[in-house]
Amino acid sequence: IIHAQSDDRKSGPTIIEKVCAIIESLLDYHYSVAWDMAFQVVSTMFDKLGYYSSYFMKGTIKNLADMQSLPDEDFPYRKQLHECVGSALGAMGPETFLGILPLNFQANDLSEVNVWLFPILKQHIVGARLGFFCETLLGLVEEMKQRSRRLGLEGKVFSSRSADALVYSVWSLLPSFCNYPLDTAKSFKDLLKPICSALDEEHDIRGIICSSLQILIQQNKRIKEGKDDADSAEICPAKQRAISHYTPEIAGENLNVLTASAPQLLKLLSGIFMKSTVDEGGSLQSTIGEFASIAHKNVVRTLFKNTMERLLEVTQQAGVAEASNMQVDNSSSKSSLFFKRARLIDLAVSLLPGLDEPALNLLFIAIKPALQDVDGLIQKKAYKVLSIILRNQKGFLSAKLEELLKLMIEVLPSLHFSAKRHRLDCLYELITHASKVDPNLRRHEILSSFLTEIILALKEANKKTRNRAYEVLVQIGHEYGDQDDGGQREHLFNMVARGLAGETPHIGVAGETPHMISAAVKGLARLAYEFSDLVSSAYKLLPSTYLLLQRKNREIIKANLGLLKVLVAKSQAEGLQAHLASLVEGLLKWQDDTKNHFKAKVKLLLEMLVRKCGIDAVKAVMPEEHMKLLTNIRKIKERKEKKQAVSSVESKSHLSKATTSRLSRWNHTKIFS
Repeated sequence: IIHAQSDDRKSGPTIIEKVCAIIESLLDYHYSVAWDMAFQVVSTMFDKLGYYSSYFMKGTIKNLADMQSLPDEDFPYRKQLHECVGSALGAMGPETFLGILPLNFQANDLSEVNVWLFPILKQHIVGARLGFFCETLLGLVEEMKQRSRRLGLEGKVFSSRSADALVYSVWSLLPSFCNYPLDTAKSFKDLLKPICSALDEEHDIRGIICSSLQILIQQNKRIKEGKDDADSAEICPAKQRAISHYTPEIAGENLNVLTASAPQLLKLLSGIFMKSTVDEGGSLQSTIGEFASIAHKNVVRTLFKNTMERLLEVTQQAGVAEASNMQVDNSSSKSSLFFKRARLIDLAVSLLPGLDEPALNLLFIAIKPALQDVDGLIQKKAYKVLSIILRNQKGFLSAKLEELLKLMIEVLPSLHFSAKRHRLDCLYELITHASKVDPNLRRHEILSSFLTEIILALKEANKKTRNRAYEVLVQIGHEYGDQDDGGQREHLFNMVARGLAGETPHIGVAGETPHMISAAVKGLARLAYEFSDLVSSAYKLLPSTYLLLQRKNREIIKANLGLLKVLVAKSQAEGLQAHLASLVEGLLKWQDDTKNHFKAKVKLLLEMLVRKCGIDAVKAVMPEEHMKLLTNIRKIKERKEKKQAVSSVESKSHLSKATTSRLSRWNHTKIFS
């Protein structure tokens, strides 16, 4: 197209050039009131021209760069400008773009560097060349490092730090350059040496490099498996062009190059992981796992074997330290050994994607004693490893189901509170897998073995553990509802309500302690909230709920009021009418006690009933001595409606006539507070 334009130069500007000139004129100052729309038009032109926009719209890019210097008070379209510049970058690629609008690293004053481009580059680079990053940008990194050292020696601390920040900014572009690059098979070997050096020496950018490596592996694996998302309507034109260059064959070649580097990178990453005290975001572990998934089996097997040998050695040393600790205070040495042991367990599980069956069995044997370890950190790691194995290795789970069920019961007395969340993950995998394998014969038996533990975890002080317990209960409910045989979810609900049979301690209404009773009621409330088909079953518990409210135990009352709140919120007005009299009667018993801490909660429930059923329906069942309370609720409701009516008649209509109400999502703190 460019050659054709050159041939026609003698006859004057071409149609495309005229159109581009008109579009560029939209950026003139006398069109400033319409710049937000103008930027959209310019962006569309960049997208349509693609790479050729570098020829036809070079002047437009320079005009856009000039607009960046406008002060904010005169230019309210900064975001639209940056999106437009991003469209130009995506259309022509970073090499051509930076040739027209350079970063200006050579400026004598670092404040003149175009740092405003970095966020745009980071967001819009796709389908670039890794070779350009290695040859050009890493060259700038080395120059800026030298400049930083020189400025530091001159005592210019602020300028030296600014130079260091620019080094970091360039490295932060690496994940974008790894986003469907055009030359992975050709240029990754050139990138390998600098990233290995940076991983080893510059801990600040380890996360960036790890993220980049994960992107490379994951994208090529998806394309090789035929799972690319090139047809998605939400993908920008630049990304569509980049993905179009990929085929399963090209992805396979890329993975071969990455696989060849796996031994070197696995050794380096595992060494860094063992020496580092933190792994922010789990970036090191995740990257080790990605390389383990593509590395040759013998490479992973060797690294895993070495890890297991070190774990055995450290475990033995920790045992000796534990024994000698009774006589000598060596708590520092003991703590170091426990940390190293936990680190080795994490490293072993990172290799899981590349482990074969014998290695998997060896890992299971290694973590079994750790499930009863006296150290909470070790026990937590062991349960986490087991949960990952159960979630990802269904063949292993099927083969060892009986052993695992028995093991979970045996190690329960030694359970450390910090390990409860990951143990819940294990229980969920075991229960749901057993239900699928044998949905009728053993489901009740297996669930009965662990339901008490799950329900009691709803009362855990640790928020993550508590949240996970609610999630597990709901997930089991979904699993039961997915089965072909009906009524199973109601069976789960009834198990929570009436307690468990056999030797397992009873819970729910059959429970003995306030802690157990309130935990069961919270479980019932969560199930009723999630599954509308259980609301009718929950209504059957109302007589028991009213009896429990009479115990005047704060823990029990809070849970039961939460259950009532869920029932009112999740019910239609017609369903509430049948139980309205008993609900009002049960709630009003608390209004007689002026010292009651729950009067405000009871009033809130009555307000919900008024909104659902209407003031007249509640008045019909309200005892005469409590009419003042209803009058107060009515006045508050009318005041709210008047305030809403000022802004919107529709709001008034909604508040006065609504027949349904529900929370957007479960919040147990709000329900039971």
